[in-house]
Amino acid sequence: PGGSCDFIAFIDTVSVSFKTSRPERMVYTLDGSEPTAQSAEYTAPLHFEESATIKIATALPSGKLSKVRTITVEKQSPLQAKEVAKPANGLNMGVKYGTFLNVDQFNKAIDKFDTEKVIKTTRELTSVVKTSESMRGVKQYGAVATGYVNIEEDGVYFFSSELEEVWIDGQLLINNRDEVKRFSRKDKSIALAKGMHEIKAVFLGHIIGGWPSNWNDGSIKIKKAGTEKFETIGAEKLFH
Repeated sequence: PGGSCDFIAFIDTVSVSFKTSRPERMVYTLDGSEPTAQSAEYTAPLHFEESATIKIATALPSGKLSKVRTITVEKQSPLQAKEVAKPANGLNMGVKYGTFLNVDQFNKAIDKFDTEKVIKTTRELTSVVKTSESMRGVKQYGAVATGYVNIEEDGVYFFSSELEEVWIDGQLLINNRDEVKRFSRKDKSIALAKGMHEIKAVFLGHIIGGWPSNWNDGSIKIKKAGTEKFETIGAEKLFH
């Protein structure tokens, strides 16, 4: 349910539930093999105490299967927080002008940033240049923001964003490479201890699939496992 997370972290145990858009049975495997119409039928949430890979599909009465969905379920120890001396509000942002379709092009172009500043929220990543509805004459750019996000308590946290990349403690958590920047499809979870954790957010100005990346609001959303709604990471949780 929710449909956008194919990587589920957990600390002790976790139950994973599924639903299908058609009133047909679902079949799955846990051994890495591709499911068939004769594979185990999903009838109740799957319970895990160790890491596993779920491959699940909907089976039609004819025996044909839907596209197989692969879900990684990973047991993790919470990443420990960083010691940050005299943290200040906001993130450090660097901007490089140009059109960048992927992070490889962006990184290759950076010898030094064209502008640098401290931003209060990640929403400012997408508003360096004023955009228009037609996008004609809009000056494109790439931007990266770095700093720390304050996690209020130990737990597993889901992250969601339409930015190009979101990194936590040096791990690439969200990678929207080649995706239309309109609806988040790459949500991911990670186990984090209470305190400060390194964060890096990358925005690239481009048009993919007819949708300008500048039109997304630049937010990074978070929710703790077990809660229903994502909340935007606000200025009160960002530091450098």
